[in-house]
Amino acid sequence: MFLATPFQTLNEEMVFRALLLTVLGRLLKARLLLSAAVAGFFALLHFALYRFGAPHTTLSAQALTTLFLVGFGLNELFIATGSIAGPWAIHCGWNLTRFGNGWVGQFTPGALPQGADFNLIEGNPWVIAFAVALALAASLARFRLAAHPVGANAKAVP
Repeated sequence: MFLATPFQTLNEEMVFRALLLTVLGRLLKARLLLSAAVAGFFALLHFALYRFGAPHTTLSAQALTTLFLVGFGLNELFIATGSIAGPWAIHCGWNLTRFGNGWVGQFTPGALPQGADFNLIEGNPWVIAFAVALALAASLARFRLAAHPVGANAKAVP
């Protein structure tokens, strides 16, 4: 699990951010709407995988809200930087921290199954607040970078 998580999160980042956002971004210029739509798809896909996959657990509205907000924040960070490095690092760190209890839980009697602990962790008001902060910070970074571009095309600041 410890070795699989970085590859699993990199796979999701390549599909959702690098591929989906890049391709759709060339077709649609409404970046905020595009970011929200891909975040909604990210949450919907997690709902379907948990509901119809091995855990057979329905994710709570709170957990889905967290998934949407985190997906939105990662989308905004990708749009701001054009790189999946930042979103991947956050996503990988999130999952390594998030699934850390599962590694211990498999050796602990009475541990909650994955779907139930998902609702408890991602559905926690503090985790939702963190997801809101991530989404806002990433959106502010995107708007700030759009207003003040950095790099080869940027004008030199005296």
